[in-house]
Amino acid sequence: MGRSMQVFLLAALLAVSWINAAGYETGMIWDMGGQGRVDATNERISMDGNRAVVDVDDENSFCPRGIGGPGPNRKKITEVVFRYSAFRAQDSWLHIAWLTGESGKEQFEVLFNGKLIGKSNQVDAVTTLGRRTWERFSLRQQEGVNEIVLRGISGNGLLFDCLVLATTPDRPVPIRPFPKTPTLKSYEKEIGEEAVVLDDRHVRIYAPKRYEKEAGIILGYLAKAYDELYQIVGLHTEYKIIVYHFPKDHPYRIGGTARCTIRYSYDNLRFDESPEWRKHKVPHVSGYMEEMGHNFVSSSLALFGWEMVGWSICQEAFAGVAENPFHTAQLWNTRRIQKKTYDRYVANDFTVPEDVPRNLSDRVHAHILWTFREKYGEDFWPRFFSEIRSRREELLKARLVTPPSEAKAARYRITIDCFDSITDGQFKKMLTKSGISLSREITAKQSRVGWNRKFE
Repeated sequence: MGRSMQVFLLAALLAVSWINAAGYETGMIWDMGGQGRVDATNERISMDGNRAVVDVDDENSFCPRGIGGPGPNRKKITEVVFRYSAFRAQDSWLHIAWLTGESGKEQFEVLFNGKLIGKSNQVDAVTTLGRRTWERFSLRQQEGVNEIVLRGISGNGLLFDCLVLATTPDRPVPIRPFPKTPTLKSYEKEIGEEAVVLDDRHVRIYAPKRYEKEAGIILGYLAKAYDELYQIVGLHTEYKIIVYHFPKDHPYRIGGTARCTIRYSYDNLRFDESPEWRKHKVPHVSGYMEEMGHNFVSSSLALFGWEMVGWSICQEAFAGVAENPFHTAQLWNTRRIQKKTYDRYVANDFTVPEDVPRNLSDRVHAHILWTFREKYGEDFWPRFFSEIRSRREELLKARLVTPPSEAKAARYRITIDCFDSITDGQFKKMLTKSGISLSREITAKQSRVGWNRKFE
């Protein structure tokens, strides 16, 4: 192993910040969202009249999704009470990210140990439907039992997105853990052995303790990959990226990603079985990075070519993170197959050949994207996402269009407008020339049974 690689791997390990015994990041007193204890159904909420009561010290006590909506037995929740024990007195900050309901001007106030410490911003639900608002309240917790009360002032049902009490004023990264294994304890129970959870600001990894070293090395690469993708997209993912590893035959090990959680088998942790590690001392991380790329694209609200925008920017980021001859050979073989599929698609009257699985039909889009990336160079993707960011308000409004199929169509049209803008009007011409719709996204995943294998 070369000296530079040794230094990088050591740095990757040292960069890992450990999770304490309670399962929180250093500096966090509690994180309801990070523990998966926000109950959207409100079926497990303890009620005292119209007050929802949360015992933070009891891991079986759950927080309601918000204020104003119904609780158990259809009671309206007017306030939420959090009771917790502190080992010492210290300055702390309560961070709350929340979403508006469907109507009314939403606002709440915060009391700490019986005293009012502040009010949230008042947000009009009609003009900001689904928009995340961040609040921060400072408090001085006392040793022993403390009580925080969130009391609705106005509105018709705001929704909590992130509830964190921390020892730092810095805004936390929102977390949406896999609901089946939201804590280290629940994860250990599921895999049937001792485990570790390793943490970076934007990436968290769960793995068996026997793979602790390997997981730490992978985390170093993924933390750098996150930074590379952020440089391309210019927006953070909606939530913190959380990677879970399960036994190969476990039902939760499905691959793919959902709401910034990624689930894989132990295979990537077995470095001795990886050609990339054996030959080049680089772990196999391309799969994680691709799923991470999809989450960045989702956050941007861009919509084109099913998975191929995420896959494409993943390859850009990979070059600066974990490039090695093994991966390079695989990548160029993949691009060769994509071009061959595109050529056959065109020759087949703009129809995806029957021997190409529906979930791989977006190879056609991948080849088109690579054609423009080759023509416009390494600035192609940063320029595209700069255009996407400039249309952010339109994309947010498009997301709210009903029905959902029309919302996707609206986002698709804005996305191809952005591609067209940075290619001097050539992108739409290429789509038309390739028999691809200019009005709505048509992919294998969205198509019904009996799809005619065309993109128009």
